Amino acid sequence: MSCLLCKKQSKTMAGIPIHMSQLKQIIILLSQGHPIKGIARETGVSRNTIKGYLQTITSQNLSITDAIKLDNVQLEYLLRAPQKNEQERRQDFLIRLEMLREELKQPHVTKQLLWEEYKREKPDGYQYSQFCHYLELYDRSQRATLTMEHAAGDKLFIDFSGDKLSYVDRATGEIIRCEVFIATLGYSNFTVVVATHSQKVEDVVFATIKSLNWIGGVPCAIVPDNMKTAVIYSSRYEPVLNQVFLDMANHYGMAVLPARSGKPKDKAKVERAVNITYQRVFAPLRKRTFYSLEELNVAIREQVSILNERKMQQGDHSRQVLLERDERPLLKSLPEIPYEIKSQFILTVQNNCHVYVSKQKKYYSVPYRYIGFKVHLIISSELVRIYYQGDCVATHQSENTIKYNTNKDHLPSHHQIILNGTNEHTLRAKAESISVAVLEVVDRVLKNSKHPEQAYKSCQGIFSIANKTSNQILHESCVIALQFNVCTYRQIQRLAQGQYAHREPITHERSGPFSSHENVRGAQNYK
Repeated sequence: MSCLLCKKQSKTMAGIPIHMSQLKQIIILLSQGHPIKGIARETGVSRNTIKGYLQTITSQNLSITDAIKLDNVQLEYLLRAPQKNEQERRQDFLIRLEMLREELKQPHVTKQLLWEEYKREKPDGYQYSQFCHYLELYDRSQRATLTMEHAAGDKLFIDFSGDKLSYVDRATGEIIRCEVFIATLGYSNFTVVVATHSQKVEDVVFATIKSLNWIGGVPCAIVPDNMKTAVIYSSRYEPVLNQVFLDMANHYGMAVLPARSGKPKDKAKVERAVNITYQRVFAPLRKRTFYSLEELNVAIREQVSILNERKMQQGDHSRQVLLERDERPLLKSLPEIPYEIKSQFILTVQNNCHVYVSKQKKYYSVPYRYIGFKVHLIISSELVRIYYQGDCVATHQSENTIKYNTNKDHLPSHHQIILNGTNEHTLRAKAESISVAVLEVVDRVLKNSKHPEQAYKSCQGIFSIANKTSNQILHESCVIALQFNVCTYRQIQRLAQGQYAHREPITHERSGPFSSHENVRGAQNYK
């Protein structure tokens, strides 16, 4: 800043400033006894200019011998140093620069207004042109950029382009606008471009996985823009990441290093890749019509492959060569199982031993001892895993289409008893295991009931009699109930609890044919 502010002081000397090497020649000639007039004639430098430099050397308490020994830069600084009053003005302005820069950020504040206020306070201060010039130089010094050196296999930068591509729906003729996902490696600048339907987390994860497969390896870190699908809350120190995106990065062993909000230079690599994509992908495809996203992505890959194989302007190699030669040996291998998006929920186990996933409109059973507790669900395309405090307490097949996904072992014992007998096949099998009489009673109950659920409950009640007494008493009670055609739960319960429970079944033995008398009607009366 000091050199910038004193640049105009070089003209305060007589004549036009000369190069320090030429000045040293003049000093050498003077030391050898040459007159100033002769030196002026030989060097083409006016006598007044020579005299002015000699006076300046003398004023700096510098001998001719010492002046020759100094470097050109040091000698120039000493000879062109500003006067004391100029130094004071410059120092005063340097102190004000930060305040002036902050004032310019205020609404409605202009440089003209600030300069007028400055001149009122400092009448001998800089004029408006110098004021603006030095203020601009200071502002530029505060926006200094850092040249980043990217290590091979270190970072993958990702972003979406501002412009979009499109395809035509064959069925409706509608033009479908597509987002364009761009990823580039920091070292080789190897670029991947993928068209997606949206910027939702599912599409971002899909495009990222496709990029890693295209590259053929995994870098150490991924640097996303502050898109909501990757970064929920942007912070310079502790950004909050999207759980699905973070889960994907963990699956591939990548650290997530989000770019700072409003700092595009943090991802300058992919910003440059976006501009190149416009020129090398968008432009060549501008006259082509596509009829599906897959067809569009095939065409994009063709153009991107050409881009990656082109020799870069600022290097002797193509992106593809740098990837294969330098980066691929340092990239981590892709995992054997590709990442699959998993939905995650924190839900409370209901009194019916199930959790309800509203997004799927399905219930999944959980062991009854967790009723009222919060559990963590992780749902993939194949499995639903339910965790409590880190332990997997239940799993279900996620492709099931039924509303209630119930594992009977998760229910209390009295619920299991009810569920295990809620169909005719299991009811008959259980009745047959006791006796034929019990089976016949169950058949009659199932046949005579108006509603299946009513019959199931009656049969469960009949089986409960055996639990309270014994299978033998239930058998004897059913034999009697069949004889008197009273095959209901209530009647069999009374028989099991009453006088018939421990008696021999009633039998009707015939001693011979029925006797014929006037009260016995013949078969003709029943036609």
